[in-house]
Formats: sequence, structure tokens, C-alpha cells
Amino acid sequence: MEAMNVTDRVAVKKIVGGEVASQSTRMIQCGQNSESEQPKSGKKPKGRPVGWRKDTHMKKEKSNKQKSITHRCFPDEMMDFFYNKVYDKLSSKHKELLSKTPFLHLFCFPKKTLASNVVLHQILLMWDNNKRCFKFKGSVLNFTSEEVSLLMCLPCKGKPVSYPREKGAKRKPSVLRNKYFEPNKFILRKDLEDKISIALNENHEAKDVVGLLVMYLFTTVLFPLASGYVPVNMFQYAEDIESLCGYNWGNAVYRMLKDNIPTCSLFVRKWRKVERQRKNLRDSFQGAL
Repeated sequence: MEAMNVTDRVAVKKIVGGEVASQSTRMIQCGQNSESEQPKSGKKPKGRPVGWRKDTHMKKEKSNKQKSITHRCFPDEMMDFFYNKVYDKLSSKHKELLSKTPFLHLFCFPKKTLASNVVLHQILLMWDNNKRCFKFKGSVLNFTSEEVSLLMCLPCKGKPVSYPREKGAKRKPSVLRNKYFEPNKFILRKDLEDKISIALNENHEAKDVVGLLVMYLFTTVLFPLASGYVPVNMFQYAEDIESLCGYNWGNAVYRMLKDNIPTCSLFVRKWRKVERQRKNLRDSFQGAL
């Protein structure tokens, strides 16, 4: 194909340039300046996009969900782990040993068992620290270890149990803990979950598996500690499956509740006070603006 001479090239440039210029002029006059014709400067065009409507781009309403502090009891996470990673791997020997403990019914919570923070806060705000009881509209409401045992279906008679971090509680050496965890180190709930999964997958002794499951129940529901730590002093009870029914578990849970409720109530009151101060401060700023 023969090359175009200089005269032909100049003619083509004039024709093409004239068509582009006339087309751009028409588009600007009609208000149809498309994105392809805009300079690629990397900056977003100012103003709202074409077709924007106020009624279709309303701001999302803020949720009215009340903020709250967290708690230590996690029955929902316990049941989620139990049903998803444990239940299908349990053998008849595991279930037989679990039935010998006083905690079998606590592994039968519904899958979506939640602890309501709002309800817990309202109850804690009604605690009278001087009289060591709850006050509902002037009425005094106390609770006993027998009532805790009845509500949780736990034994209310037997040998005493030293709950985690109780004053004067002594920690005895545990074969179960030394077998699965390093001594003199804190154990987290995630570490315990990993050891339970390993024990099930590698077909460890059924007694060890059930003992670890009991410890998981202590960690998440009965004797939970802050930051998800495992109550290591409870290993001495969990490793002796045959003797678990001989302890007064209802009284141990009752004592732990009674000793921790005053601190929790005071913490909730301080938290509510701070939240009110923050709200008043925000309202004052909004009013000033």
C-alpha cells in the first residue's frame, strides 16, 4: 500500500479535527458532556452525580441498640463449639462418662443461647451493697444457694468446692493439666478448645476428653474469668470424673456470684455515669453548633 503524501495527511487531520471539534461543541451546548470527554486528571468531579435524588440517598438511621459492657458468661459460644466441633465426634464411652457427671444437662442448651447485657445491667443496678440483696421497687429480694442449685439443677450437698480466685483457696497439682498444658502458664479458652479438638481427633482416653469438656464448661458458664482465662485450679476436680457428683456445686456457684456481684454492680453504675456524661457533652456540642 502506497504511503500517503504530505498534502493528503494535512487534509485528513483537518477533516478529523473539524468533526471532533464540532461534535464536542454540540455536546457542550446540549449539556451532554460524557465521562469519556472529561480530562483524566485523577480528581473526582464536584457535585452530585447525574440522576441523584434526595429521597433515594437518605442517610441511614443510627441504630437504637444500647451500648453495654461485656460479660464473662458465654453459653452461646460454648454450645456453638460443642455442636460444631465436638458432638459428632463423641463416642458411646464419652457420653457414658458425661452422664456420670452432674453437668450433662448443661451441654443441652439450645444452639442460640444468649445472655442479655441490658437485662443483666438492670438487675445489677438494683443491687443494694449494704444489705447484700436486690431491691425491686422497695421490695427486698435475696437469693440462697438452694435456689441457685434448683435453678441450675446442680447438687446442693456434698464436699465444698473452692471456686476460682476464692480467698484461701489452695491449688493442687493436676495430672490432666500437666498432660495437656505447660505448667505455670496462663491458659486461654482458645487453647482449651484446641486441646479438646486434638484429643478427639487423635482418639485420646475418653476420661481425658470428658475432663477437658468439663473444664470448658467451667470456663464459659459456671466459673468464667475475665479475658477468657481458664480457671486452672478447677483441673483438680475435672480430672476425677467419678467424684464430681460428690461436691456441692450449687453452693460454689452461689458463693462466686455473691462475692462478685458487688464489684460488678459498682462497675455498671460507674459505666452508666460515664455514658451519661458523654451524652450530655455531645448534646451540648450539637447545641452550640
